[in-house]
Amino acid sequence: MLASAERNAIDAMEPRWKSQGYQLIREPDRSDLPDFLGGLEPDAIAVGPEPSLLIEVMGTGKAAEYKLDQIRKLLGGRSDWRLEVVYAPSDRPVVGPVHEAQIAEALASAGRLAGQEPRAALLLAWSAFEAAMRRRFPNEAKGPVTAGLLALLDAGEIGEADHRRLLGLWRIRNALAHGQLDVAIVAEDAIAVANAASRALVSPTPA
Repeated sequence: MLASAERNAIDAMEPRWKSQGYQLIREPDRSDLPDFLGGLEPDAIAVGPEPSLLIEVMGTGKAAEYKLDQIRKLLGGRSDWRLEVVYAPSDRPVVGPVHEAQIAEALASAGRLAGQEPRAALLLAWSAFEAAMRRRFPNEAKGPVTAGLLALLDAGEIGEADHRRLLGLWRIRNALAHGQLDVAIVAEDAIAVANAASRALVSPTPA
């Protein structure tokens, strides 16, 4: 089964293949594949005009290189099929814990930016929020802070209204980070995320 980054990479290329007249088949069944592949199964195929495409999403590692080499050998001398390699980034960024003082410095910078550049302030505040969550919940928050991980702060630390607002700001932050530059953001949005980051830094006092 394809990982989300691999699916996204294929999705991004689909309009190009469609414009060339191809029909995309993700994770094809054996019945969809040409016999010369034997047991090899590409991540997708595109059929229509010749040559048809064997689509393989390239990540990292020797196993991926070996599979590509095998497909290339099987394609040797053929004109009816062509290998198309799509490159996909890792699902998870390589991040590690940072010192609390660095998080505090980022939050202070976000506060200064909020009035003049609320979009930049929101991105910086959310970065600090993720760093704070990784410090506070090192086992649960190993990757990006998703909607599910926001529930970690629910235990008496934030109210239902604040939780709903963070969910909305999480979606806005994702849209902005991926190029939705016309998204509406105000200073109070960045401040709300900064406040959540500050709360995440402080462990609750045991009863």
